[in-house]
Amino acid sequence: MKLIFFTLLLLPLVCLFAQVPDGYKLETIALPKGAVSLLGVCQKDADTMAICTWEGEVWEYKNGTWSLFAENLMEPNGIYYDQKDKSYYIAQKPELTRLQDTNGDGKADIYETYCAEFGITRGY
Repeated sequence: MKLIFFTLLLLPLVCLFAQVPDGYKLETIALPKGAVSLLGVCQKDADTMAICTWEGEVWEYKNGTWSLFAENLMEPNGIYYDQKDKSYYIAQKPELTRLQDTNGDGKADIYETYCAEFGITRGY
């Protein structure tokens, strides 16, 4: 009991005096309008961050602005950007999906099933 009390007392003090290491900055960014749950984050390049949300969307954040890159995904739980093939890989509930913007308009043109061997059934 004393250990729990000590931990609960110490935790706010640690957070209060914690510092951001040199070379890093802390920035609070509000989620895009309509996004409720953030389920994945990745860095596309030095200027662009991407997220996937519970609502089935992929958003890109650049220069203080959110733009919708892809939608209608099924509970995406992770996101990765591959610099070599310029594609996002999204771990959805039923599959791993590769997303590409082939015409450069900032939106995914190709939704490709990269792997569907997850074993999901109608009853999950």
